[in-house]
Amino acid sequence: MLKVSKIFENKKLLESVAFNSLSPKMKSAVSTMIDMVDEDKNILDEFENAMNVVAKKHDVKKEDIETYIDKELGLWLQQI
Repeated sequence: MLKVSKIFENKKLLESVAFNSLSPKMKSAVSTMIDMVDEDKNILDEFENAMNVVAKKHDVKKEDIETYIDKELGLWLQQI
């Protein structure tokens, strides 16, 4: 079974088609966000907080990060 913690642990999100299609600015933002998320805590709260911080820090839209996450989850769900 695919576990979220394994995806983060192995940084598999950074090797995906969805990630590779991002602009360099968005790749940097997403990489920072992934590093910020503590998978041992409430993952939804962690993502929400990380998205807010990263959007401001990297001057990207939170909605663009959410769109990326939706695409990424869609790709992962296809593998199950």
